Amino acid sequence: MSTIIIKNEKRILIKENNERVNINDGDIIRYTGNYYKNNIIVKTDFIGVVETHRYRHETGIEGIYVNPLYIWDWVNNEWCVVINLHPPKTKYFLYPHLLVLSQYYNFCCYNPIDSLNTCENKSLSDFADIEKTFNL
Repeated sequence: MSTIIIKNEKRILIKENNERVNINDGDIIRYTGNYYKNNIIVKTDFIGVVETHRYRHETGIEGIYVNPLYIWDWVNNEWCVVINLHPPKTKYFLYPHLLVLSQYYNFCCYNPIDSLNTCENKSLSDFADIEKTFNL
């Protein structure tokens, strides 16, 4: 089971395989998430920036919110820059993605994605040459 710890005032995800991933606000991660279009949900890979964590007084840190910056276009097999991402208008939103620890998945009312185990740290410089855009 994955867990999130705080070490030296930094959030660290310890995945099931004991790999450590930095998940502080502003960190860049690759993760598997949901792409929503016309009432269809497709799982694909994203590159995103960690916005903040999801915390409940009873349980502590349950997950993180990630704002997608790049999406893997499964049709053309290439990375694309995310455009037209609008901030949520209600508490039940699609983006940013909410990635939660598996033990809290059933207690979360925001349609979480149980994919923290897919997270890995990335650098935005690896995606600097991408020009194709993708409308979310």
